[in-house]
Amino acid sequence: METSVVEQSSSDSNPLQTAAKRIVVYSMIGGLLGIILNLIPMLTTAASTTEHSRPISIFGIVTAFVFIGVTILLYIAACQDNNPMLLLPWLIYQALLLPLLTACCLILIVMAIAGHDVRIFALIIILLRILVNAYCTWIILIYYRALKEKRNSKNNAQLESPDPGNDNLAVDISIIR
Repeated sequence: METSVVEQSSSDSNPLQTAAKRIVVYSMIGGLLGIILNLIPMLTTAASTTEHSRPISIFGIVTAFVFIGVTILLYIAACQDNNPMLLLPWLIYQALLLPLLTACCLILIVMAIAGHDVRIFALIIILLRILVNAYCTWIILIYYRALKEKRNSKNNAQLESPDPGNDNLAVDISIIR
C-alpha cells in the first residue's frame, strides 16, 4: 500500500504547527480587513467630518499594520517549528487586545441596558471576535509551550551526549557538571 507525498507530509506534521498556520491566515485576513475598514471612512466622507474621525482611523490602520507584522513573525515560527520566541509578539498583542475588546463589549452592553441606541450586530461581532481571538491565543500559547519544551529537551540531550570525536567538548561538559 503506497501513500502519496501529500498524505505523508500531512500525517507527519505537528497539529499545533498546522493550527498556527491556519491562525496566520485568519489573522492576515483580519489585519487586511482592519486596514480596509479604517481607510473607507477616510476616503469617502467629507473633509469636515473626517477631522474628528481621522485620528481614530489612522490609529486603526497603524495597529492593523502592527498586527500584520506580528502575524508574519507567527508565520515564520510556524514554518520553522523550532523558535518559540517568535510567537511572543503575537501573544503579547493578543494579551493587550483581548481586554480592550472585552471592555468595548461591556461598555456596549451597559449602553444598551441604559437605553442608548446600540448596534446589536456590532455587539455580536465583538463577542464573536473575543471568542475566536481567545481560542486562537490559547492554541498559540499551547504551541509556544510545546516549542519551548522541545527546545529545552533538545538542549538537554546535547548536553548529556557530547560528540565522541571531540575530546575538548567532553572535557568542557565535565567541567560544567
